[in-house]
Amino acid sequence: MHILKKAKLKGKFIFCLSFILLTVTGKCVYAAQNYKIYEADAWLGAGKDVWNISSNRCASLPEWKPQKGEPPLSLGKAASIASEWASSKNHGGDIESIEVYHVNRSKSGKFTSVFFYAITFEVAPYQNHISCVMLMDGTVLEPEPHPQKPALKK
Repeated sequence: MHILKKAKLKGKFIFCLSFILLTVTGKCVYAAQNYKIYEADAWLGAGKDVWNISSNRCASLPEWKPQKGEPPLSLGKAASIASEWASSKNHGGDIESIEVYHVNRSKSGKFTSVFFYAITFEVAPYQNHISCVMLMDGTVLEPEPHPQKPALKK
């Protein structure tokens, strides 16, 4: 009985501590949701690259309302940072496209005013592409590789 009572008290303590942290910081310390924000073919067709971001990270990013002004990170600055990133990966090339996306594409709920750039470079050989995903604070997200699974033999 004594162990059960300690477990209940410990649970109440953790709940109270979590409530206090939430109240003081205004942020939830437990429920970080991950968003898959972008997917592209990996270098040389080796599968897919996937970019994810946590809801906690999204909450720290600058918001942008396109109808009210320029983005927090200018297009020129984003292109410059992305070019440096591509060169650091030994894949320097010409920028093929720059796209702007919502982090939350449902356009309802949280983070509807948080955007990111997806910058694609055309690189040799074989007209390959690499993608750079950049947050509006200038941070480049690294992709999570998802290698292509070998075809099953019949």
